[in-house]
Amino acid sequence: MLFTDEQAEILLHIADILVPLQKWIENKSFNPQKFTNDTLPWRLGESINFEVLRLTEFMESFLRQSSYEQSLYDRWMILKRNPFQFHSYNKLNNWRNERGLYLTAEFGGLESRNLLADQNDSPIVRIIFYEECLIHLMNAYEKQQPQTKGDWEQFVDFMWKETHPSWGPTIKPSSRSFLIQYTRDILHCAMNMRNNAPPPWSTALLIELGEHRRVGNHYTVEHTAKAVTQFEHALQLFLEERMN
Repeated sequence: MLFTDEQAEILLHIADILVPLQKWIENKSFNPQKFTNDTLPWRLGESINFEVLRLTEFMESFLRQSSYEQSLYDRWMILKRNPFQFHSYNKLNNWRNERGLYLTAEFGGLESRNLLADQNDSPIVRIIFYEECLIHLMNAYEKQQPQTKGDWEQFVDFMWKETHPSWGPTIKPSSRSFLIQYTRDILHCAMNMRNNAPPPWSTALLIELGEHRRVGNHYTVEHTAKAVTQFEHALQLFLEERMN
């Protein structure tokens, strides 16, 4: 799925309202720049936003990859009707009874919110969800034509409250469900390091959270021993301070 330039710009504006990274960074006390020799550009005058994090590229790739979900959801709907459809045990009731399990069960894939659902609580593929929402989003944009930051904040507020005249509560998917899902997806972009932004921008949010785990990191026994030594030293200093 490819966004038009206009769609991409609108989605970036909304992302920066939903997750105002620069504002959050400027208003929190923890400053990772104090603990690293690496240069963090957003701490030195440059602004961080979802255009810098290349959200558009991430979302386009993410949505294309979601096309496989349909076959998975078809199987899930079978399980919703019959949770034991693919059970391999001949004496299922005995197997469950021996383990203290109820003889009946429910498949809770939908209730777990591990997948998108339409207004009828049926699974819907992410790319289809976005295609439907983009139609309503563009209609709402054409109606309001936000320009300033205040305009965009009001635009998003209308969508959250489902009070936009062009995307009211009777239109499905709802504007609120779109904002909730879009927020999840943009955080997935920022925190899961699957964006195409160059370092250190690609992991900026993780750096600002003080999160050092990364995909591909490897730790040895020596790393653990060093960490234990540092902890014991810090603990000793703490106890000595308490004693005094």
